[in-house]
Amino acid sequence: MYKYTEEVKVLEAKVRIDVYSEKPVDKVFEDEIWLSYRLAEAQLIRSATKEKPDCIWFKDVSD
Repeated sequence: MYKYTEEVKVLEAKVRIDVYSEKPVDKVFEDEIWLSYRLAEAQLIRSATKEKPDCIWFKDVSD
């Protein structure tokens, strides 16, 4: 099982998201424009700075 970690930062708040998947994952959010629209000034951080995840997603990948 693969693990991918990403953080979303808005001002001083950070949320770490860990994704576990059967196949490699290269990003959490497919539509980053939507995220920026909903959370003004949101930044995606591809490498985690927080020690523990705030959200864990077990992504079911089936073809």
